[in-house]
Amino acid sequence: MGFLDNTVATGLKQIINDKIKSFGLVENLQLNSGQKRLEMTLQLRGETEPLRVMVTNFELVKSGDSTVVLIKELQTSKEWVNTLWSERIKQFKFEIPPQYASMVKFMM
Repeated sequence: MGFLDNTVATGLKQIINDKIKSFGLVENLQLNSGQKRLEMTLQLRGETEPLRVMVTNFELVKSGDSTVVLIKELQTSKEWVNTLWSERIKQFKFEIPPQYASMVKFMM
């Protein structure tokens, strides 16, 4: 993980924590932009063990003034989440807030 990946990972951790603060917290997040891989550990309320999430394929899409992360492949430490992902969700996208978009621009 290089300096730029570390910087983006810090921003992504803040973004995700803002989005999930009512039900959990990202404890650790590592990004390898060259391999399009992201790994994170979440502590979810009501769970005794952390959830490990491995995003193994993602794409950054520029749409007008916004930047969107499209998650294409994902594995977790919970079998039921993996089944839900593969059978029902398959892809997930979220917009990067404008104040963080400049940090991910180099990855596009």
